[in-house]
Amino acid sequence: MSGKGGGSSRRLGGAVAASLALLVLMVLPVDGIVKNIALVPLALVLPGYAVSVAVFGPGAISRGERIVYTLSLSVAVATLGGLLWQLFFGLDRLSWTFLMVATVLVAAWIARRRRLPRPSRTARRSPRVGLPTALALLASLALAIVAIDTAVDGLQDQRAEAHFSSLWIVPEEAEGGAVEIGVWNHQGAVHTYLLSAERAGATLWRWEGRLGSQKRKQVVLDPTQIPGSGPLQVSLYRDGLLYRRTELETGVGT
Repeated sequence: MSGKGGGSSRRLGGAVAASLALLVLMVLPVDGIVKNIALVPLALVLPGYAVSVAVFGPGAISRGERIVYTLSLSVAVATLGGLLWQLFFGLDRLSWTFLMVATVLVAAWIARRRRLPRPSRTARRSPRVGLPTALALLASLALAIVAIDTAVDGLQDQRAEAHFSSLWIVPEEAEGGAVEIGVWNHQGAVHTYLLSAERAGATLWRWEGRLGSQKRKQVVLDPTQIPGSGPLQVSLYRDGLLYRRTELETGVGT
């Protein structure tokens, strides 16, 4: 293929070579800033260009339209592809790089396999972005915003699950009716805690203090400290707000 088609084919080969070079860079022990800068072409240029060639063919659209599709499709692939991968496998920088490079390679393979007619000599040469192209750009940007928002929410949920404070209350059978109460800070920072044990509305024991990450506070209350009958209720306050509450029935730990 010659002319525009030949130029597009050469640029497609360059995109494949560049993506493979970036993949090699990601696995080398290079400074993180260098790797972050090197990821920019994978996020904004290479996947979108390869996909646009696979969809429209070499030389089938104007240079202006190619630029718009390259940017919009790259953003869409980077965000939506990363989101889907995160949902099923878990995403990090290296796996995201593999995903982008795989997109470039698959799109390039499809583009080379297709048998497309050569572009007409009367095809317009001046870059012009029409309404369909503009709508495609807006749609891809909207999808990118939704994907980023969803990914951020998912990341916040994961962090909430991974960073928490645990509360327990268990009977000490060997101590003749004693009860162990404790809190464990699994957060990533120091927090202020308040523990209180109540029975029938009366406060029997209370502790307040600060715990660092992975620090805990536990105490064993003997039967003389927890008189009365009925369930023993323990409340945990973190930074002044009620965080957890649990109860212990006679002979039953929760």
